[in-house]
Amino acid sequence: MLRAVKSKFLSKILQEGNPMRNLFRKIIFISASITMLVFGLSVGATFAQTHMEFKIRTITASTNISMDNYAQAIAGAKAFIDKAITITQADGWQKHGGRISMTPWAYWLKGLSVQETRDFVKKLRDSATGYGFNVGPGIVDDTYDPQQVAKLVALYDTGANTSVIIASKERGIHYNAIRAAAEIIKKRSEFPGTRANNSGFAALANCQSEIPFFPGGYHNRSYNSFSIGTEGASLFMKIAAQVKNIRDAEKAMYDAYTKEMIALEATALKIEKETGWIYEGIDTTPAPMGDISMGKAIEDMIGAPFGTPGTLAACAMLTNVIKKIPVRKIGYVGLFLPPMEDNVLAKRAYDYYGLNDLLAFSAVSGTGIDVLALPGDVTVAELEKILLDVAAMSIKLDKPLTARLMPFKGRKAGDLVDTKEETGTYAPIKVMKVR
Repeated sequence: MLRAVKSKFLSKILQEGNPMRNLFRKIIFISASITMLVFGLSVGATFAQTHMEFKIRTITASTNISMDNYAQAIAGAKAFIDKAITITQADGWQKHGGRISMTPWAYWLKGLSVQETRDFVKKLRDSATGYGFNVGPGIVDDTYDPQQVAKLVALYDTGANTSVIIASKERGIHYNAIRAAAEIIKKRSEFPGTRANNSGFAALANCQSEIPFFPGGYHNRSYNSFSIGTEGASLFMKIAAQVKNIRDAEKAMYDAYTKEMIALEATALKIEKETGWIYEGIDTTPAPMGDISMGKAIEDMIGAPFGTPGTLAACAMLTNVIKKIPVRKIGYVGLFLPPMEDNVLAKRAYDYYGLNDLLAFSAVSGTGIDVLALPGDVTVAELEKILLDVAAMSIKLDKPLTARLMPFKGRKAGDLVDTKEETGTYAPIKVMKVR
């Protein structure tokens, strides 16, 4: 009855000529507009928070470069990164950085003196201010060239990332390049000023091109391409804190990580379509940083400090998850354990695990021995043997590994490295034993 009365009342108002008709229509329009605005804001807010537990660390633009085209190539890479970041943020990802990777400078930057090489690389770096920057490997073959060693040493404070290839699928272990890399590490560590002079230098074992993380990245394609590196450690931390054991963690981590990665790949394909740069893949390695800690995730799962029994099993499980994610993959695709970049790993170093433990964890996980504090009196011969172990494992297990070793002048095993001058943004850490 009431419904019938309402219907007759509305019909009368909406009749032509009724003075109430236009007022009623305006009220309906305003009400609908407010409803749509509120709904839109609600959806927008929900969408913007979709990826709050997962972060992109970098979109790395990789481009071919030469002495003739470097200005245009770098400008093009910067424009691509800016466009890519606009797209990721529109898709609800948090703001992140971008990096530029290029053809190994060993191939194209030739005929210059040590000082000329340093000056030119510095000019390249300055042209890419605001973006991560990698000039790629300075030694790619199994060679020892004193001039090239001197050039790599001279780049220690230019702000450009660089590397030496110490093992490859084609040649196996590069014994001569290992000797060169050991000398470079030692000599760079002896410069005054900031003592983290090897933060931008790595020895690469069996690392293919297009890795998005630095210093390991370099470009080896005939076209412009890009790859994505993430800071997925935050997601692993959240789940590890909830499940508290390895058995239950694996499926929960796989499901959550897969959901984020599939969404990220959809964004990557959109970037490819809108820019023309070729999408190479995502490095599903969940890079940690500071309190965003894979060490903390592992400790929650095993209920004990990182480095104690159970650590290796947790590393193996996490790597299994990382490798199974159903997206296009590129790079290390394994668990990343950088002691000086992960606050929990830094806290446990020396007391709970050592150099050889990290290498053992790499056998079942990922990326090698990265940002590790070593005694200042470590010898070139000792550095060679550390690099040889990394190279041998990379070939034997057919996996990419990196060694980024950081001797601290005047420090011995067990000393705490904890000053801004020495570490920059790195976590305080005890120096590892070598002998």
